[in-house]
Amino acid sequence: SGFDDCKPDGSHPAIMGFVHTSWAKRVAALSVEERKKLICEQYARMFGTDEALNPVDYVEKSWCDEQFSGGCISVMGPHVLTRYARVLRQPVGVMHFCNTETATVWAG
Repeated sequence: SGFDDCKPDGSHPAIMGFVHTSWAKRVAALSVEERKKLICEQYARMFGTDEALNPVDYVEKSWCDEQFSGGCISVMGPHVLTRYARVLRQPVGVMHFCNTETATVWAG
């Protein structure tokens, strides 16, 4: 997937995306340089330009390596956020739930 992640004023141009499902498992086994090449080639096909083959910068994040989240997949079904988001944001004792789905800024 690919998303326009430029700042509203046009500064800091960026494209961001996610590598999902079984493809993510295959891509994770590659080196950083191999992943970069593969992803840039995908963007070049998506956007129809070879400019994507030579990015100014490349940054990646493996959410599976995160100690507390262990990944980036949402288990919430249809209508969960629209119906229960307020409740999902409430702490239970000292435990707080935090993720893009419960965020009030950049909600997923």
